Amino acid sequence: MSPATYRQKAQEEISLIPEERIGEFYELARSFRIRARASEHPADRILSLAGSWSEMTEADFVTFRDEITDRRRQAGGGRRRHEARLD
Repeated sequence: MSPATYRQKAQEEISLIPEERIGEFYELARSFRIRARASEHPADRILSLAGSWSEMTEADFVTFRDEITDRRRQAGGGRRRHEARLD
């Protein structure tokens, strides 16, 4: 079936839901949409907001992410040593 056909059939089913239960359906549909978005590839979600980074390959993204993580770890480690000396 095409997406348009599924959408039409879904709308028909929704119209048959009793009014007092439509809130339950809304919560189900909303949670499904949110879970579907969360399962997208993290690089796709991040890079879609990154402007010129959108052309970065997956391998480059992983390298970049790992480098940032290492730099944060090193910077945080230096602060912790410094803060420990002040105490």
